[in-house]
Amino acid sequence: MFDQRHHGKIKNTKILCWRLELGQYTFDIRHKTGVEHVAPHTFSRMCSAAPGISLLELHKSLGHPGYARFYHFIRQRNLPFSSAETKTVCQSCHTCAEVKPQFFKPASQTLIKAVRPWDRISVDFKGPVSGPHSYLLIVVDEHSRFPFVFPCKNMKSSTVTLCLSSLFCLFGFPGCVHSDRAAPFVSRN
Repeated sequence: MFDQRHHGKIKNTKILCWRLELGQYTFDIRHKTGVEHVAPHTFSRMCSAAPGISLLELHKSLGHPGYARFYHFIRQRNLPFSSAETKTVCQSCHTCAEVKPQFFKPASQTLIKAVRPWDRISVDFKGPVSGPHSYLLIVVDEHSRFPFVFPCKNMKSSTVTLCLSSLFCLFGFPGCVHSDRAAPFVSRN
């Protein structure tokens, strides 16, 4: 670990952290046999040095890190806390709950079930693909699962209008059109 000629590269992050931590001290390393070890090794029993500290106090003292950063901190220092305990502390922290951003979650909506042909069609683009036409407009009848594929040079709404117009001229208007609301399906350009 302390080879000054750097013959071996340190690939383990924990060993590298210990090297940085211990590098500020001057000491000699001497081998002791197992019989000579009466007291537990200080570095392997790091938590025994601070027996009164709880996981919640540690979480607060570090400035309320999220689960991933907090668990990384715990693993890096070989603290005796599990990932489940860490997750529980982060989820039950009142301060973290107050500042955590709340994202809008719309109510889930079920799709209209197609009970006969042309009840509902789904449209989407695939691409870019190789060839003279860079994109494919795919239209699927949800009842029969029959696909219609239109090669397109671009993904403009005018292209979608031309393709769907030709399809609607043959089969009539569908009961419902389902898309991912991408720009070509909602735009006027």
